[in-house]
Amino acid sequence: MISKTFRLLATCAGLAAAGLTAYAVPADTSPANFANVLFNGTLTGSTGGINGNGTLSVVFTGAGMDHTLSTTDAPVSDPVAYTYTKTGATTAEIVEPQSGGGDLTLDLTFSSPTAGTFAADYGSGKTQSGTFVIARVPAPAPLVNMSNRSTLAAGGSAIAGWVVGGNVPRRVLIRAVGPGLATYGVSNTLNDPKLTIFKNGQAVKSNDNWSSDSAAASDLELAAIQSGAFPLIAGSKDSAVIVTVDPGVYTAVITGSSASDSGDVLLETYFLD
Repeated sequence: MISKTFRLLATCAGLAAAGLTAYAVPADTSPANFANVLFNGTLTGSTGGINGNGTLSVVFTGAGMDHTLSTTDAPVSDPVAYTYTKTGATTAEIVEPQSGGGDLTLDLTFSSPTAGTFAADYGSGKTQSGTFVIARVPAPAPLVNMSNRSTLAAGGSAIAGWVVGGNVPRRVLIRAVGPGLATYGVSNTLNDPKLTIFKNGQAVKSNDNWSSDSAAASDLELAAIQSGAFPLIAGSKDSAVIVTVDPGVYTAVITGSSASDSGDVLLETYFLD
């Protein structure tokens, strides 16, 4: 018996309904050669370990919970509803045994359960519910966004860095969300975050109040829609920039508008292309 193991990525962010996407593989007599597999779902609310809006990596399982992957392009007709419970694993894997041809079945499992993480348990649990569907993404799957929520002390800063590889520029949306978090139930937000982008220690772009320039605000709104980011309120003191970055090392720094400012802030990076 030959088996292949695939990493399982499931994220929950925002409140939009998950779409239905087909996942199909051709039938043959050789072991299946899968692309990376993404299970994408949406929480209907927040409870337990989820605090307001954000991204939460989750794992899920259920005895007998599997999908037969059709050899046609027909969409999956029976997405399975899962119920979230606050148990589960910090990691999960999809194991695909060798098939002699025909349809393939994926059985979802997780191991090493630990307290404090969310898992989806089919048929029990009462905290959250949502629907997961099967989708195929190219291998290797590119990084499309990352976020980090921080609490700034007076006079402090939040810093995140990343490396742009390859040999072509990338267009990036970067946001410092403070007041906008209040919409999602976060208290004690940083009232007026200022965002500055550095390359090799040199400032390349900054913003204080994302909608102060109407032309730039329009571009930022379109970029948020394109990337799936939640909308910012016009006139809010959240900050955001769109920057085209060449390969290299970059740092995003958030500070308050004055030395006495403090509170929670979300630093987001979305790769637009």
